[in-house]
Amino acid sequence: MEGAVSEFQWLPLVFALPEYYQRLCSCQKRAKMPLLMPAVLRRPKWSFSCTGLWNRQLILGAGDDGAGKFGSCFRWRLQDARLSQPFERQEWNSEQLWRRFFSDPSQWWDHRFDKTNARFPDFKHKKTQDALWIDARSTPRWVLKACAGSMALEVGKHIHCQVIKSSYGSDVFVGSCLLDMYSKCGSIEDAYNVFENMPQRDVISWSAMIVAYAKSGQGSRALEIYTQMQQELIKPNSFTFVGALTACTSLGALEEGRFLHSQVIENGQESDPHVGSCLVDMYAKSESVEDACKVFNDMPTRDVVSWSAMIVGYVKCGQGGKALELFHEMQREGLEPNNVTFLGLIEACTNLLSLEEGRHVHAQVIQSGWETDTSIENCLLDMYAKCESIEDARELFNNMSKRKLFSWNTMIMGYANCQLGGKAIDLFFQMQCERVEPDNITFLGVLKACSSTQALEHGKFIHEQIGKSKWKSDNFVGNSLIDMYSKCGSMEDAHRVFDGILANDIVCWSAMILGYVKSGQAEEALDLFREMQCKAVEPDPITFVAALNACASVGALEEGRLVHAQIFQSGYDSDAFLGSCLVDMYAKCGSMEEACEVFNNMQLRKVGAWSAMILGYVEYGQEENAIVMFKRMLQEDVVPDSVTFIGVLMACSSIVALNDGKLIHAQVIESGFESDVFVASCLIDMYAKCGSIEDACRVFSNIPFRDVVCWNAVLSGYAMHGLGKKAIQLLEWMLQEGTDMDTASFASLLSACSHAGLADEGVYYFETMSPVYGLSAEVEHHSSMVDLLGRAGHLHEAHDMIKNMPCLPDVSIWQALLGACKIHGNVQMGESAAKELFSLDPEHSSGYVLLSNIYAAAGKWSSKSKVQNLWTKRHASKQPRYTWVEMI
Repeated sequence: MEGAVSEFQWLPLVFALPEYYQRLCSCQKRAKMPLLMPAVLRRPKWSFSCTGLWNRQLILGAGDDGAGKFGSCFRWRLQDARLSQPFERQEWNSEQLWRRFFSDPSQWWDHRFDKTNARFPDFKHKKTQDALWIDARSTPRWVLKACAGSMALEVGKHIHCQVIKSSYGSDVFVGSCLLDMYSKCGSIEDAYNVFENMPQRDVISWSAMIVAYAKSGQGSRALEIYTQMQQELIKPNSFTFVGALTACTSLGALEEGRFLHSQVIENGQESDPHVGSCLVDMYAKSESVEDACKVFNDMPTRDVVSWSAMIVGYVKCGQGGKALELFHEMQREGLEPNNVTFLGLIEACTNLLSLEEGRHVHAQVIQSGWETDTSIENCLLDMYAKCESIEDARELFNNMSKRKLFSWNTMIMGYANCQLGGKAIDLFFQMQCERVEPDNITFLGVLKACSSTQALEHGKFIHEQIGKSKWKSDNFVGNSLIDMYSKCGSMEDAHRVFDGILANDIVCWSAMILGYVKSGQAEEALDLFREMQCKAVEPDPITFVAALNACASVGALEEGRLVHAQIFQSGYDSDAFLGSCLVDMYAKCGSMEEACEVFNNMQLRKVGAWSAMILGYVEYGQEENAIVMFKRMLQEDVVPDSVTFIGVLMACSSIVALNDGKLIHAQVIESGFESDVFVASCLIDMYAKCGSIEDACRVFSNIPFRDVVCWNAVLSGYAMHGLGKKAIQLLEWMLQEGTDMDTASFASLLSACSHAGLADEGVYYFETMSPVYGLSAEVEHHSSMVDLLGRAGHLHEAHDMIKNMPCLPDVSIWQALLGACKIHGNVQMGESAAKELFSLDPEHSSGYVLLSNIYAAAGKWSSKSKVQNLWTKRHASKQPRYTWVEMI
């Protein structure tokens, strides 16, 4: 029967559209496809230039009906090609007939296995009687090109076998095509075998081999082939130079690239736009942007590839501003950007954190029709996320034509970096619902989100998923798990992860030590630091930072000195950040002399070192030195940061230096920190403590976004000045604004009510703390209530409150009661309060003064003398023979 399907093996071949490759099996079952024999690959009668050979497009699949009903695949029967070439008269339209054949093979009779004469056609149209011969001279020669484009390596090898059997195995053109096919299929060894076995090799063969090695990441091998080519006196062409320059670019081989540049000039190829673009790219990626500019400016004709190479070059060298300027110049010359141009521009905006420029580029992407390009979409998404325009990023993400893993990772990491950990976690679970497999970057992002939100349960669930994935042994993921558990306060789980890592490198040790420091377990951190050294693991700067922070938090001065010595031995003594940490450690350990010595010996003093010195002076009551240090810092043109301003404002508050405070306020405004909530809160506190509550309120009014810290600062100011009613009004305003009160808010409010004599209001707010606001009263709240009740004369109620406290009373509570007893002259309760106070702090000077005054007001002069004598003896000797408790 004519056209019957034979039982030969089905072999797939994809033409032009690689995505059909995955559907070949289903195609075989659904369609009866004709069996074709490969035509003998002869050198065409026309000659190919270098560019023409390698850029020639495939005919099949490129047109309207190229591979329509045929499904872009067909059956292939491997047999020797016939050498007869009958009916030459029909070869002028062979290309069109083959197109018609592949558009609908069912309309053609298959006579390959039943014809008795070689002149009889292999395929014959059922209606028009048009004929096709597979081995005709005009049969399209795109077979190997199709293999290369679709990565159909096995089919290519079968064709190679047929070439070897034919008389064209030694043909240079066929060999070059085979070499190109193998290289594009990723089989560089097979390509080199073809190259080695070629009896004759022209410049195309050599160039193809050089390009193959360059594109496969074997730049050194590509340059070796180029050297061999020169030794055989083969003159390179533009395609050769493109391959060799690509190799230099991947290797960062600037000197070799310059040598090739000289040969380009020697061979007269400097005007070739492709070679010029490769030279620009090579110089730019080798960080020789001046040479890249010179080549670019000397190019006689510059196409979009040249401009894009220069733009990308600027970006890679960290000169994003110049890249944007060059793009505007490119537009003035009327050139349309391509996808490479846009990728470079978006990366420039990302590096510059220039959101407005990024939006402008995005608009041009849409205008140019590149908005559905997956790479550009992902690059835009990354730009918006890193510019912290998370809403723009999410809108783009929702409208993406195809979300790849990179898109999900970028969005999750963007949320995590913008302190929106909850949304990052939600997106991670949405990603899983859409069956997108996470990778290590995904886990790093979502674990960071869990850390910032302290979502321990979510973190444990993600940990389980990591354990089931191939990333369970990844050290970076392990470090993120340690960080997550430590920030969530679960150091046992963190240590369990640490113990489970097979090869603990310095990063793991540092993460674990930092985890202990951040969780307030400095002693354990130092123990682990010592254990690490016992195991001969060399610390790095991050490890030293963690160890110094641990020493600073527990005041371990001797241990800190040992760490300092190790830093010096390790050669990190010139590290500016470590120097700042050393200054901070010595200051917090009370050794300001050593802190000054380290500070003065630093070659480069960054703002962190200045801030550490200022805070150290403030902490040890040397506020004047702190202000002097701040002024010296400005003289040396060091720009203060928020920590610096917080430290120096605290100094002004302590010594009531209003004039200095106002000058520093001007510096805050000049530096752009007036909207920083912590700096603003310190300004409010400084003005309030310096007696200028109006200035404090003015600062508060100018804060654009007020959080609870700012509100509490004003409440505290009102409390200092006894403005209880204003404090209550501010509290009502705060609640209207939707800001939730915290324990500090209530402490300031109760203190304000106490100083203003608003006992009823204070009792009301204290009683509503737990039932209305869900806050538990702490010691400071009870202390304010004892003071409030005592000032109002309700001494017994105050005493009863102390007895019924859920926590043990501290010194402040007994001092408050003792102060109330002084006001109201209650000697008996005063003696009782003093006894409790001195049992907690035998050297509490205020207690002795208050009790002495109580006795004086009651006319008990002998008792007053006893208290004064006892205080004198205690002040003169550190080991008194008896205490006030024993005297009573």
